[in-house]
Amino acid sequence: MNKLLACVAVVTLSFSVQSFANKCPSKLEHYQFAISKVERKLISPRSAIFSGFEDTTIFSFGDGCEQRTIGDVDSHNNYGVMIRSVWMVNSVYDKQSGRLNVEMINVE
Repeated sequence: MNKLLACVAVVTLSFSVQSFANKCPSKLEHYQFAISKVERKLISPRSAIFSGFEDTTIFSFGDGCEQRTIGDVDSHNNYGVMIRSVWMVNSVYDKQSGRLNVEMINVE
């Protein structure tokens, strides 16, 4: 009986891991990914203050694995002046590799 329960537990665990691997990331995960990519585009990323998750616009496309995230960031420019920029990132989750990828990034 214990061997049967162990076998069922292993099969259930394997199924859970497989189904999670094919699941699209949440909006919060897309938001965090987008911020990490926008930071690389800034002159002074350490000074950056990003719009909060609740103040950021996120559009989902298709099954939710493709999302457009739009927000704003305050950061220092070349002259040390704090400026506000609007940013937009299109991110796509590749189910085969299990990775989020940038399709487009724009910081104005």
